[in-house]
Amino acid sequence: MNMSRPEVNVALFDTTARDGAQSLPNTNQFQDGSKAAIADQVADLGVGVIEAGFPRTPFDAEEVSEVARGVGQTSYEVVEWVDGEMKASRERPPVIAGLCRVDPVDIEVGWSSVEEARRPRIHTFVSTDDYHRENRFPGVSRGELIEM
Repeated sequence: MNMSRPEVNVALFDTTARDGAQSLPNTNQFQDGSKAAIADQVADLGVGVIEAGFPRTPFDAEEVSEVARGVGQTSYEVVEWVDGEMKASRERPPVIAGLCRVDPVDIEVGWSSVEEARRPRIHTFVSTDDYHRENRFPGVSRGELIEM
């Protein structure tokens, strides 16, 4: 039996474009229309996955689409590291992700925002603590939420 350590792959997943848009106070938030330029700089650092935004929020779907059409079509140098050593360097577009709740409308809007990227992704989440579950999904049990 081989007891050697398994290969470890690390992918950088950047949320600057999404989280930065939500910074408080509002004067610290990114200017409208700036996500594509920010995503370009993040991709130029070699990040493999860029969460471009939360498409269901007002005006974010168009900015996420702009990132998908631009940065999501452009190849950047990405260095892959395995077990602390550089494995390879290659040119490829980053994955462009949109954050979506487990809600059919969120997922539809999210997909339509990222689908033009060469490597699109939807990043889904659901709040499972009792407070959020009871307020966001009244009458839905924990088991039903897991099924969603």
